[in-house]
Amino acid sequence: MITLIGHPESKRTFYFCQAASRLQEHINVVNYDQALTLPLNKSMVKIDPPLHQETDIRLINTVSQNYITFLQKMANRREIRFINSPESIIHLLDKRHCKQRLIEHAIPTPPILADDIRSYDQLIACMRSEKVYRVFIKPNFGSGAAGVLALSLHPGDNRQVLYCAIQVAGNRLVNSKHIIRYENSDDITLIVNTIYNKKILSNAGWQKPEWAIKATIYASCMLMAKSSGGLSEHHHSRSPICICKMKLSVLPILIYPPKKWLKLTRFVSTP
Repeated sequence: MITLIGHPESKRTFYFCQAASRLQEHINVVNYDQALTLPLNKSMVKIDPPLHQETDIRLINTVSQNYITFLQKMANRREIRFINSPESIIHLLDKRHCKQRLIEHAIPTPPILADDIRSYDQLIACMRSEKVYRVFIKPNFGSGAAGVLALSLHPGDNRQVLYCAIQVAGNRLVNSKHIIRYENSDDITLIVNTIYNKKILSNAGWQKPEWAIKATIYASCMLMAKSSGGLSEHHHSRSPICICKMKLSVLPILIYPPKKWLKLTRFVSTP
């Protein structure tokens, strides 16, 4: 039996239980409060991330820290057999730790633009000085797209585009869970400065990797992983995004192609 710690009404829970039913595996779903006290030593335990609705981005540190505190408490329950250990999840939530882990195993990572930037004006000045016109700005802690910004500048003028999941809603900046494109400089300045505001994210440093082309296989085909019904599928295509959006047929590739980077990824991801 598998015990799933998560939200009973989330899509993750639904698809995981659906996949398990195909294998005639029983799933016991418990919430986060129950997980701290219930006896869970008679099953394998899987931890899913909390389900959050629209959240003010200013609370991102609090949300991340609450989840980490829960994971630390679960890590102290040594009698439990975890499918995904609390320690490994904590490490994965720390982007600097993940990046250092990859570097230690000679896996290429995007370069960091600067570590001492604290405002929109400083960021723009640094990008133009270094002639780097596309960057990601990421909080050190967290998962998904919450707080992540993708900024692109035009080399010849002041045009700029910001992609993020943050929606300006009155005096709130909300994690909308869908990508929004901004071209208005006032909106971009507000969002970037809010994210950089040390009073909001006082304990979070920031990574600013340049945009990089996604990994390819067979020289011309992009690798794409799609999750459906709790199961993962791997495909290759010249235009995977179009195929995904238009639901066109795709050609499956080998689940474990003999590529060195896949072997390294599996090795590094092992706790």
